[in-house]
Amino acid sequence: MKTMEKILFKINQNPGITISELSFLLNLTKSTLSMHLKKLELNNFIKKYPFHNNLKIFKIHPTNQGKKLYLNKKLELLEKIK
Repeated sequence: MKTMEKILFKINQNPGITISELSFLLNLTKSTLSMHLKKLELNNFIKKYPFHNNLKIFKIHPTNQGKKLYLNKKLELLEKIK
């Protein structure tokens, strides 16, 4: 599974996760993660929201498009297992 797919999976499994939490779970540097998040956000797969008006901390949520892609990839992986 590619890095961006892993990131999208974790965001869908943990809506509202922070960059720090995601970085820890995936063992990625914050700069590497930020680069991937920017691409996912530009392609409308995720949305970042400031946490309680703190512009340094963002909660990351999947968009409807991000949820659909996650479900399709999940089904694809399950089919490979069968």
